[in-house]
Amino acid sequence: MELGVEGGEYASGWVAGINNVGQAVGGSWVADVTSTMVWTETSAMQVSSYSGGLAINDLGAGVGYNSSRRGNQASYWDNSVVQQLRSPGDINDESQAESINLSGQIVGTGSVSGTAHALVWQSHSAQAAILPSVGGAHLGSSASAINDAGLVVGRSEMDFSQGRATLWTSGVPTDLGVLHEGDGSAAFDINNAGQIIGDSGGHAVRWDNGNITELGLLAGSVSGAAGDINNLGQIVGSSYKGGQAVATLWDGQSVIDLNQYAEGSEWVLVNAVGINDQGWVVGNAQHVVSGVSRPYMLIPSSVPEPNAVVLSLLGGGALALAWRRKKKTPV
Repeated sequence: MELGVEGGEYASGWVAGINNVGQAVGGSWVADVTSTMVWTETSAMQVSSYSGGLAINDLGAGVGYNSSRRGNQASYWDNSVVQQLRSPGDINDESQAESINLSGQIVGTGSVSGTAHALVWQSHSAQAAILPSVGGAHLGSSASAINDAGLVVGRSEMDFSQGRATLWTSGVPTDLGVLHEGDGSAAFDINNAGQIIGDSGGHAVRWDNGNITELGLLAGSVSGAAGDINNLGQIVGSSYKGGQAVATLWDGQSVIDLNQYAEGSEWVLVNAVGINDQGWVVGNAQHVVSGVSRPYMLIPSSVPEPNAVVLSLLGGGALALAWRRKKKTPV
């Protein structure tokens, strides 16, 4: 199944997320030019050149960044019409948009007077507002995700050496805390039930109503980080074992190495960055010989075979895979 970008066998790319209608967003690298891409199960569309896509909502509106001689500036697109988002600082300040909810509210991070700050745009036509750090307005912060209720998560500085996972409610920051005293932490996603996931001291964690829980390690791994959570509470991210990052699923019962679906191939699924409410997973894979990076999509199969999935590389050509494989006992 070919879902990929132009550029041939050695073209590379990445995926950043997936929405609930099966559109995945990311980018491709061809001849040193980065382009925003949107993939579905059966198609690939280039949105714009000199840009990258980082999130897409269920209406198909996306955000990311455009690149120019001034650096990267946060951008928004809808129906392939791209516009630069207005930041609170100088026009030359760099920024990027990380997440967009169903109402069109957008969050991201931008440089203001030389310091990185979490930003929120109430719409694509509004100027960004700065979200304050839990340690004070003079300290840095970054925003990773916004849910449909407008709750924002990310990371902000407590002092100049430590970062803490942060929840912003109506612009007011709350320190989500850490797993162990002395750790730093960061929040990467929040679902519509208010469950938050991220990292604390190298461990994948979830926050529920302010309480932090370690998600558990993949067998043989030494650390992990959770990157995305759907509205059913399924979580994806990465684990690290034997010096290799591997894509990981936390399904509420087991910790699963998603590379079981790539056995026999020359690809390692190094991370999982998105999971939608249908259980479709997207992430990035690396070829074990060439080192080329390609995005992949794992789709639960409709064939009458228990726990089957289809694995496709988004960037296909002769390297594309479309397999159905039974799920093995979780690692």
